Amino acid sequence: MMDLKDILTKLELPDEQITAIENAMSENKLYVTTEENAETRLAKFKDERDEAQAKVDESTKSSE
Repeated sequence: MMDLKDILTKLELPDEQITAIENAMSENKLYVTTEENAETRLAKFKDERDEAQAKVDESTKSSE
């Protein structure tokens, strides 16, 4: 599997341009992942974490 840098190199972009693209992506918090639907999955995991934390907080309050 090729990563973004490999693809840009294969397209014959100069190394300086590839580096500029990678830096711009990092500065703008734009990341590449091999996970399908990563944003949806991450949002679901955050919701599950928040629900679990709420349950822990609730049980801690009730045991005091």
